[in-house]
Amino acid sequence: MLLKKIKLVFQKMLGLIPENINTEKNESSDSGQSTSYIFISKERGLQIQEGFKKHIENFSNEKLIAVYNEIFRMKGIPKLGNLQGLYIMIMHDEFIKRFKKSPFIKKDDLNYSLGKYIFYYEAIKNYIEIELN
Repeated sequence: MLLKKIKLVFQKMLGLIPENINTEKNESSDSGQSTSYIFISKERGLQIQEGFKKHIENFSNEKLIAVYNEIFRMKGIPKLGNLQGLYIMIMHDEFIKRFKKSPFIKKDDLNYSLGKYIFYYEAIKNYIEIELN
């Protein structure tokens, strides 16, 4: 349910992309599925980034943790495609800002991976990582 809400927000934000963007369709002969690629300008990318920042900044600590755990459970945000990286980078920055640590593993400036499942403790206003069996 939370993932559906996130997808709706992204759809609204991405619906603002100008019509003059380039799109390509790639037919995959192996699976019979088609993949769409969207190319956007740097300026539009910065606008989307600002939208993501504003959206995430409004999350409570509990909601930020819940969104991360949903992304963890889904092993990413498949419907976002390449934009999931941008969203994850911004979530990582928000975790650092709030908690001085992040569950995301930053391998380099453009490469992030999911860490462990996390649990939020309201009493200490922080989270811990949990190893799921």
